[in-house]
Amino acid sequence: MNLKEKILKGISWTIIGTLITQVTTFILVFFMARILGNVNYGKFNIILSTVVSLSTIAGAGLGITATKFIAQYKEDYSKKEKLGKILGISYFTANILSIGFTLILFILSDYIAMKIFKDKDLIVQLKYASIYVFFFTVNGYQVGALTGFERFNDIAKIYALKGIINMLSGFSLIYLWGISGAAASMVVTAISTYLYSRMLLNKQMKIYNLKFILKGSLEELNILLIFTLPAALVGIVGAIATWFSNQLLVNNSYDRFVSMSVFSLSSTFKALIIFFPAIIARVISPILVSMKFTDYNKYKKLFNLNLIINASVTTIMAIIVIVINPIILKIVGKGYDGIQPVIVLLGLSAIVETVSSCLFQEIYIYNKIWHNLFCTIIWSIILVSLTGLFAKNLGAISLAIAYLSANVFQMLFYLIVLIRNRKKTHLVSELRSEQIEQVIN
Repeated sequence: MNLKEKILKGISWTIIGTLITQVTTFILVFFMARILGNVNYGKFNIILSTVVSLSTIAGAGLGITATKFIAQYKEDYSKKEKLGKILGISYFTANILSIGFTLILFILSDYIAMKIFKDKDLIVQLKYASIYVFFFTVNGYQVGALTGFERFNDIAKIYALKGIINMLSGFSLIYLWGISGAAASMVVTAISTYLYSRMLLNKQMKIYNLKFILKGSLEELNILLIFTLPAALVGIVGAIATWFSNQLLVNNSYDRFVSMSVFSLSSTFKALIIFFPAIIARVISPILVSMKFTDYNKYKKLFNLNLIINASVTTIMAIIVIVINPIILKIVGKGYDGIQPVIVLLGLSAIVETVSSCLFQEIYIYNKIWHNLFCTIIWSIILVSLTGLFAKNLGAISLAIAYLSANVFQMLFYLIVLIRNRKKTHLVSELRSEQIEQVIN
């Protein structure tokens, strides 16, 4: 299969799975926003923010590690044992961390609800949602591994299953038990997708004659230290900043959970804007990794094409969403006043974020993850500082401004790294050409 066919096939499968997920999620979100009301919908989203942040910390960058090294070594028979050890130690670590953070959230649910969010009604929902942390985190690793195998059809099936189960369980459980039902629905969906992705990953491991090797896997510990550790720290810093900014919004804004509900509903529109760019990125990433080590010129052309297409598509989608969202919002009903400027700001943020994601490929492929950690620390400081500064007077708008500002910084940082990388690569190429000419002469 040539490169064009591989990309088109990957994008086609990913569109199918992601489209089902996004459509079902979109329907469920509007159902929740209408049935739960603005206060309870805001409470649900702060619960979701808490468990997703913990899952990101527990994931520790291990999914992206699986993607990179499977994409790099899966066809190299001499690297089978090395790859097995990398997968063994990373998968074991993912499971241990997931169990640990699940227990931490379950034990600290009372403290988080009462002391941090000052709402005892959140205790039960947080305990339910703690189970989600384990299954969601390990599923993320398994999908990362399948991405490395370029099994986009399998990933499409996982996302389709996730979307359908999430919608069906969400409708029924929310109708019966309200916000507690919403938390329970998250758990049902996470368990289902975990079991299915595990089955599909086991199948690919057999096809490539790979095993999760724990014996001697400490030999590959340097991989976790050099690549996974900074990637994990990036995820941890970003997750803490995201959660902390949400907490500042809830505790500092005049309408607390209502501001959270307005921002969360606006974020659903942002997800629509980045829908296609996210699909393209998921397919292109492992292909770029493989290509960089085989044909640098083709890699550079594909990289530039990916950047142009994604930026253009995101801009068009942002304009469409900003124009048509008032019509869609009529479905939700009352209680979400002031949402329009938040949607506009997040639309602009989505464009910047998409460009950043494309530029990030250069950092990812060249293992410049420590650069990304520095960038994420500054990004987090901007996000938290601006939210804390403006939350009291601006509510949900403060968080939208904070994200836009932080994302602009991130994009500029990645652009500088890209320019420096290209200059170094050009100099190395010229030096090699001169050496070859000297040998010939």
